[in-house]
Amino acid sequence: MTPNQVQLAWPFALIGGAVGAQLPSAPASAILMALVLGVFGALISSALDRVRDWQVALMSPFVGAATGATIGWGLDGFDGGAIGLIAGLGFGLLALPPLILITDGARRAARLPERSLLGQAQRRRVWLLALSTSALASLAVPALANPWSRPSEAPMAQLCALATMLMAIADASIWVTMTQQTPPPPTDTPSANPYRESAMKPPRVDDRMIGIRAAESLLYDALIVAVVAAALLVSR
Repeated sequence: MTPNQVQLAWPFALIGGAVGAQLPSAPASAILMALVLGVFGALISSALDRVRDWQVALMSPFVGAATGATIGWGLDGFDGGAIGLIAGLGFGLLALPPLILITDGARRAARLPERSLLGQAQRRRVWLLALSTSALASLAVPALANPWSRPSEAPMAQLCALATMLMAIADASIWVTMTQQTPPPPTDTPSANPYRESAMKPPRVDDRMIGIRAAESLLYDALIVAVVAAALLVSR
């Protein structure tokens, strides 16, 4: 993996841990889910420039089904394995959109300089998607298992939702700060010999492009926070 690429093992492991924490035998399930999805993310990161979205879409249900069958088998033998297989397959299908979005975000970040404004913003977006996916998963899994449960009161769901909102606020604050920073005005110093003056002017930062990127990111952050907040309200 090149230094410019984004390691997806940690975001994927976070999602797996959030899901596993809502399952029976929570500590062991959370560790197992975090390890499986962490390895899955590491494999994708190692071949990020060659892995396509359709390949991630094919692997996600398979990984979910295999993990669910393993957890179910450990809890209740063959019957538990069959139920876990179906539940894991369903989770893999539900996780398709966010996993593809996170992978695509990491791929975009790998094409940008790591310390550039857009490169850092793209890396923040990867983590924002991972945190919001963890929050939604920690709310959806208990609700599917028991419609009368209140998953919003679970510590894991509240922690993931809080982390998502803090990440969105931090990203929005960075963009607002960038838009308020104006480049210093050029100073024209007269020269005794005008023929020695260079005709080349230093390039200026395109403030309009920064403003457009900032507006897009602020709308994106607001949408993510609104979705997570709505999920918290519905799951009460």
